[in-house]
Amino acid sequence: MPESLADYDRTWFVSCFRRLLSGWHRVLIETSSSCAVWEPREGIRLENFVSAGGKQCDGVTRMMPALAAWCVQPENPVSIELEDGTAVEPRQILRDAFVHGTDPEHPDYWGEPPSDRGNQRQVESSIVAWSLWLSRGWLIPELNSTEIANIQNWLAACTRYAAFANNWSLFVAVNHAARIALSDSGFAGEIDAVRRQLLVSDAVVMPDGWLWDTLGHGIDYYNFWVYGSHHCYLKAILPEYENPVLERSLERFAERERMLPYMIDACGQNILFGRSLSYRWGWLTGSVAAQFLDRSSLAPGLVRTMLGRNLERWLEIGSLNEQGVLRERLTAAGSDGGRDRYINCGHPYWGMQAFLCMALPSEHPFWSAPPERLPVEVDDFMVACQGPGLVAHGSRATGEVRLFNLRNLDNHRNALYSKLVYSTAFPVNAAGSGHRPLGDNQLWLRLPDGSRIGAAQVIALDVGNPGVLEVVVRYQSDAIDAVVRTAIEPDGPACRVRHRIDVYRAPEGAVWQEGGFALGLPDDETPEITRSNDRVRAVSHATNRCIETVREEGWEQLEIEPADAIEPPAPAQPADLDTVAPNIIHGRSVTALLCAPARSGRALLAARHTAERPSD
Repeated sequence: MPESLADYDRTWFVSCFRRLLSGWHRVLIETSSSCAVWEPREGIRLENFVSAGGKQCDGVTRMMPALAAWCVQPENPVSIELEDGTAVEPRQILRDAFVHGTDPEHPDYWGEPPSDRGNQRQVESSIVAWSLWLSRGWLIPELNSTEIANIQNWLAACTRYAAFANNWSLFVAVNHAARIALSDSGFAGEIDAVRRQLLVSDAVVMPDGWLWDTLGHGIDYYNFWVYGSHHCYLKAILPEYENPVLERSLERFAERERMLPYMIDACGQNILFGRSLSYRWGWLTGSVAAQFLDRSSLAPGLVRTMLGRNLERWLEIGSLNEQGVLRERLTAAGSDGGRDRYINCGHPYWGMQAFLCMALPSEHPFWSAPPERLPVEVDDFMVACQGPGLVAHGSRATGEVRLFNLRNLDNHRNALYSKLVYSTAFPVNAAGSGHRPLGDNQLWLRLPDGSRIGAAQVIALDVGNPGVLEVVVRYQSDAIDAVVRTAIEPDGPACRVRHRIDVYRAPEGAVWQEGGFALGLPDDETPEITRSNDRVRAVSHATNRCIETVREEGWEQLEIEPADAIEPPAPAQPADLDTVAPNIIHGRSVTALLCAPARSGRALLAARHTAERPSD
């Protein structure tokens, strides 16, 4: 961490951009001289967006907005000297990418999406269109009529299918908007298509300005990248366009944006929950776009501190691999649980849209305003949002931030949604790119055949009393029918979790199980463990962190074991603490596990889970 907040000045961000560009550019020139495709030697390869010649394209399209932001600001030099001494010109890279990527006769042509279903090209087309609009002043005069027609045709092809009921609708809207704004230069879009695609933004709304990813499913950082950034892009591209849905969307973003500073800790780590964590600092893209638009509800000096601190944190913990490119996983040791199934080698560069700040001149408040400290550095806090059922809890003494999560609990097959609490200092366990849960900070039902049943429906929740957070959840399948009323009492580094469970139907041998916090471990450490009938404690001296779970009521067994499998071992089976475990940051971890039989009738279960730095 820098000695002072002032260290996050424009020069500091330029050095960060140069570092990220250096590794990316090495891969670019190794892949093709066209600058239209990007494929590292050792990277995850998917077929969701490949060129005519079979090479992946996302790594280019996702860097284009950052290059365009650099090029549009006259203060930025035309040429950048990379870490290996190579001098590159972002304008030339951008021009080549636009020209060759949209040329049907070129082997690195990006190809057209099918007209009858969604396709990754539609996602990428939105930031290609945004980059085109940012670059309009210098790029379009350099293009001939054929090149303009090729870009127009490729962008138009990416809007033929538009039946979206989620954030993808905004990709189509931005694509059209950019072409409308450039209609005097040979481009054409449809204003009514923009209007239709914006309708989704009203359909997925919940209270407190938050939005579902898709109606009824997924509360995550899409509230701050796509649902934040792309609404801002639309307003920037079409400033005179009057649309009440767009205005409401911008107002909602300003409302929920106020919670962002409470989701980052003193080390610069944001809370890791929800999908697409591989985008890293991309969670701040919407706020940077709002600064660009002068529509942010946050002070510019605070946004600069958040982005600088977060960038530095991600780079410190190993976001870049040996080639200097962003990893698909969050760290070298981290599990695949921090990556989505659709994430390939180029996808992490979605976060580069946050470098829109490089388009801002030095006198802009983003750069000139005094830096501000993060809320957790100033005081303790408990900030609740009833709509999304989220409560942010910060401790000034430890610098840690937690997020209590109540409305997402029915995403029971996805660990990045279904935990009761997420912590910046104690990241969760998740297995595989489908984020299968491993039990930490979660209640589930284990059936006799070894399968697990998670929450099927969140019936009600109440976060109005910061001392007791309440949620009512139904567990339901062919085998089980139960209603669980849960009360969570945050208390410093601990939280007490009480369940009143009414079981209406359950098979013989079914067991309720609940995990405590996950304790991440270095590869070579065996934690120090102490245990009794009612208490287990594990300490990592290497990380100066410990976890503890105390059995208070109803629970019949308490064990501590590694999260070393998709399904945790039965309590009667001893666990091997040396087994590699899928923690999304550390890889290896241990966690406490509570067990109680699931019998028909009412049961009361209570436990106290603690996670802390023992020397603090």
